[in-house]
Amino acid sequence: MEFNHHHHHHHHHHKHHDEHEETLNIPPPGLTHPPPPVVHHYPPQEVVHHLPHHPPPPPEFAHHYPPPPFGAPVFTPPAPSPYDPAPAYPVPPPAYPVPPPAYPVPAPAYPVPAPAYPAPYPPAYVDLITHASVPDDLLSKPTFRIFSKAGPDYSLTIRNGEVALALTNPHDVNQHWYKDERFSTRVQDAEGSPAFTLINKGTGEAIQHAIGSTQPIRLIPYDPIVLDVDVLWTQSRDLGDGYRAIRKVNDVNLNLDAYHGDKTSGGVHEGTTVVLWEWKAGDNQQWKIFPFCKFF
Repeated sequence: MEFNHHHHHHHHHHKHHDEHEETLNIPPPGLTHPPPPVVHHYPPQEVVHHLPHHPPPPPEFAHHYPPPPFGAPVFTPPAPSPYDPAPAYPVPPPAYPVPPPAYPVPAPAYPVPAPAYPAPYPPAYVDLITHASVPDDLLSKPTFRIFSKAGPDYSLTIRNGEVALALTNPHDVNQHWYKDERFSTRVQDAEGSPAFTLINKGTGEAIQHAIGSTQPIRLIPYDPIVLDVDVLWTQSRDLGDGYRAIRKVNDVNLNLDAYHGDKTSGGVHEGTTVVLWEWKAGDNQQWKIFPFCKFF
């Protein structure tokens, strides 16, 4: 009987336990929804996302999800696919140098400097020395270019107050000469050639005789009223191709000479001096007084 009592007591204990569990599962008054499911929290795993080489989106484009309600399951959004299209936000330029465009670049709008090739004539020389003006009665007359047979491309001009030869330039006013023949009927040389004076258009000066043989000719302000033998010259007969000697009216043996302008001495060049020299019949002693174009 004791055994049976003990057994009965054990059975009663199980029944009491079951009733206790049922009591726990009964919802309290007023609670109509079931309790939240059990959420199993697993340790986080490191996820490596292979993304294209783009910087992360700016903060203003980041998605902020509201916190889940209490007891709701935790949702982890899937990693973006590496094949997703490029983001809409601006991508910074690459750090490596960008090659220049292959298409032609338009010409600049600013003025382009003049080409370096030589102009038809060199720039006109400006003599800084102040001289007398040209007589009014000569201004309406044509001017002449004076050059030697030894250097036809070089013309008689004035450089730094001295008579010299320079590369022909019609725009250089100092290469223009007036031939004043106002005393031609009154004065002739030993051969009967009429006298004339050579006056520079740029300075108004007349060519004056040198002080002697082998000396450079000089310049002097021209006074058309005064008959000055030292500024009178004559020309010889034609020596061929229109070239003539230009000599002193009072000594036909002293002639204009392009100093060392003959071929054996180096020829005529820029700045060749003009002197008086005894007649040697060289090309550097034969000259032309040729009219300049009327437009100059």
